[in-house]
Amino acid sequence: MLAADVATRRIRTIECKNVQLMPHEIRSDLHDLFVGTPDSPSAQARHLARLAWLEAHLADLAAWLTGIQDRSWTVEAFMVVSRALVSPHLGKAQMPVRTLRQIKLGEHP
Repeated sequence: MLAADVATRRIRTIECKNVQLMPHEIRSDLHDLFVGTPDSPSAQARHLARLAWLEAHLADLAAWLTGIQDRSWTVEAFMVVSRALVSPHLGKAQMPVRTLRQIKLGEHP
């Protein structure tokens, strides 16, 4: 998801994931979200690549949004998951991770 606030010149790129908490699925979900492999990058790695692309093309993105090329915008990346996870607290997350409930309560990164 991509969200922009023209007034504050802030762009947020948000990776949204529905995670399962069944014991046999937790390891797979965590691996897919934060670890990955060289042949199959994690969701986090793919999202960080999107962030890098957005930062590299920031002036073009600002022009697309406002009609004016402007590199003074801020780009932020974070992940929203359906349920609380332990893995972001174990050093696996390289970006803020929030639950859908936290977002609904206004706890933005």
